[in-house]
Amino acid sequence: MATIEERTPDRDAFLHPKGPEQRRTPRVVCVLPLTLSLGSHPLPVRSAVINAHGALILCPEPIPEGTSIALFNDKTGERAAASVVWSGVITLSLSSSTLFQFKIGVEFLQPAADFWGSDYNP
Repeated sequence: MATIEERTPDRDAFLHPKGPEQRRTPRVVCVLPLTLSLGSHPLPVRSAVINAHGALILCPEPIPEGTSIALFNDKTGERAAASVVWSGVITLSLSSSTLFQFKIGVEFLQPAADFWGSDYNP
């Protein structure tokens, strides 16, 4: 069996991470109304966390990883092509009545800071 030294090129960085998670662009917590399009199927969704390369989106139905989507920002009128890079279920309490039971991570096909308008101001 290979040791950690053999499997990890930068052993010190792996064993002793330095500081906060590194991102290409900063994240901003921001709730915005969006429309997610799966072909001809529009779906009302909300952003939860945004950056120039994508977002964490809350939605009413599951969307599998690898799905190509289009996002429309209802506030700015901007549109962006994206891909679902992960998906999960939101844990709800029995008293919760939220419409958004699923969360997806989306990545824009091209960086799109302008998609968010003035709401993205890291």
